[in-house]
Amino acid sequence: MVQQADKGTLFLDEVSNMSQGVQADFLKVIEEKQFRRLGEDRVRKSDFRLICSTNKNLLEEARQERFRKDLYFRINVFPIELPPLRKRLTDLPGLVHCLLEELGAPEIEMSQEVMQKLKSYSWPGNIRELRNSLERALLLARGSRISMAYFPDLQETSSLADSSPKDWDLKEREMAHILQVLDQFGGDKAKAAEVLGISKATLNRKLKSAG
Repeated sequence: MVQQADKGTLFLDEVSNMSQGVQADFLKVIEEKQFRRLGEDRVRKSDFRLICSTNKNLLEEARQERFRKDLYFRINVFPIELPPLRKRLTDLPGLVHCLLEELGAPEIEMSQEVMQKLKSYSWPGNIRELRNSLERALLLARGSRISMAYFPDLQETSSLADSSPKDWDLKEREMAHILQVLDQFGGDKAKAAEVLGISKATLNRKLKSAG
């Protein structure tokens, strides 16, 4: 991966999930622009532009000693904060169109009812969850127009979204959604965590705290 990025760009997704040992090794690679393959004595060079992404507050992770401070200050050159999907729902129609193209179905029609429902949903799993929902809808629709019948999860959560704040607090809503996603994937925590946009460790911690 580092070698392939030579003279180009290396993108690291969820950089906060690196172990402390890997963080130390990667800091050395960034500083020296060289590395050794596992089992090799030969030193290889790679000059690359680095882009990292994370869904965590890296500064707080560094303060809690879960992320190396020296690596944090080395990669924190030009931070860009991308708001979650729920805070930029005006972008949703364009995202849906792009995702349908990516999924090989740019010609598929979507009713206004479906689009409004998509806009009213909070999307705790962000774009990953949106993409998975669209992919499932395409499989169910089999080439026909996409309707609300192909978004069972959104229908199940509609009553929750319309309920009184006295009945559901934020943690309860979050846990209800987590359990629905887990049920959707037959209890597969790895897949559920991917859809929710969190690590498996975070998912286990949330489930444990909820009992």
